[in-house]
Amino acid sequence: MESLYDRVIAFVAKERAVRADRLKPETTLFGDLGTDGDDGVELLAHFAREFQVDMTGCDASRYFGPEGLPPWFLFYWIVLAFRRGTSEERAQLRPIRIADLVRSAELGRWAGN
Repeated sequence: MESLYDRVIAFVAKERAVRADRLKPETTLFGDLGTDGDDGVELLAHFAREFQVDMTGCDASRYFGPEGLPPWFLFYWIVLAFRRGTSEERAQLRPIRIADLVRSAELGRWAGN
């Protein structure tokens, strides 16, 4: 029987079209896998359905940026490129790690930070 961790890894690998062996508990959806905007929102919705997770209290805008690019994005991108920290810190977003998804699936409710 496949463990919950392995099921979550397989789910994320399929959703993001990456090899499962590339994913670790500390892998982040935004910074490591480039999941953003509507793709992030859809991934969380599919995750909730697949693993019967109550996503009440999960505000996707805390974890993913908006869809589409404003006209001034190029200038903002330059500023972000020179900030220190992780991709999430530079974009002022909170990370979702594979471990957060596994924990949420175990609890049956959103356990993100």
